[in-house]
Amino acid sequence: HKIMLELAEDYPELVTLKNAQDEYGLPAAGGIDDCPLDDDFTRRLLHLDKIYLTSHRRRHSHARKLSTSQPGCKNWFLTIEDAETHYPKSESRKRLPTLFISGSVHGNERVGASASLEYAALLLEAANCESLPHDDYPGARAPQIVMGSWLDQVDEARTCRELLHKRGIMDDERQWLARLVTTRRIIIVPAANSLGYFREEREEDGVDPNSDFPFDLKEDVNTKCMESVAARTVNEIFRNNIVHLAVSFHAGTSVVAYNWGAPSLERFTCPDHISMGEIADVYARFAGPLNFWDQGSYEVGTMNELVYPVRGGMEDWAYASSWAKEYSKGCQPDTYKGYAASQTQYSDSVLRS
Repeated sequence: HKIMLELAEDYPELVTLKNAQDEYGLPAAGGIDDCPLDDDFTRRLLHLDKIYLTSHRRRHSHARKLSTSQPGCKNWFLTIEDAETHYPKSESRKRLPTLFISGSVHGNERVGASASLEYAALLLEAANCESLPHDDYPGARAPQIVMGSWLDQVDEARTCRELLHKRGIMDDERQWLARLVTTRRIIIVPAANSLGYFREEREEDGVDPNSDFPFDLKEDVNTKCMESVAARTVNEIFRNNIVHLAVSFHAGTSVVAYNWGAPSLERFTCPDHISMGEIADVYARFAGPLNFWDQGSYEVGTMNELVYPVRGGMEDWAYASSWAKEYSKGCQPDTYKGYAASQTQYSDSVLRS
């Protein structure tokens, strides 16, 4: 909570922080004793909105829908995008590629939440630093207050660059990170399984969210999916965005794995096997040797090869449910008073990440 709120407060022109309950009308998992800080967190965000509502830095941002009326754990997500340049209804905004990053689909796998938020913080720090000074040189005859403001920004730019250098982020890398922010929409769900994360449990009230998606399910249970709020949160985000690339963090092994990861497809490679393998290999080489664990680089391969096959897995669902119709059936869960079957009927363009 603290890190997400700090990012929203420090970079209001680049970050929008929402939750699936207020944004998509989903229920909250758990009860009154779970995630007790959520209401205070929501109140602070409402206060933040009041501060920036009339500010020019928020003039292009989407209005947030927030409430404190629901007990249980809310599913929070960050959207990073340059809303000043790519404002709503602009042609450039329609063309922004969208990236999705999830952490802690399994609540006891903590690394995903930490890694995704560290990634968000680094992106935003680099983008903000690269934007300094915000104003052009005002000229030698500028009023003292104007010149003083510009010089303060120059000092801030010098300081932030030096701090990034000390952390190993050189000028070209800072510029690259800033470009990622200004040319993409990045949606981050640090703790997709918010209830499991709070309770430090793998599942959400007995349901494994990573086996809760409508892909390659057994015929006798093919409607038993989207039972968890975690899976519904991811589903709603994908339904409301055309996601081009998705990364999901897990724990337990050191691999960069890609599709397929389903039992019925163990003998096959996916249509994008070569390109996915190349992307995964770049990830592994960029990360370098895993000296902390006294081993080489990340292993690269399919989920079926390096992890284990999963029915109802999120990754295969997100990649193929729009076109591999024989493996994707609609869900009719009865948990949390049900979930509309129409929400798991997908057009040809929704799920191809």
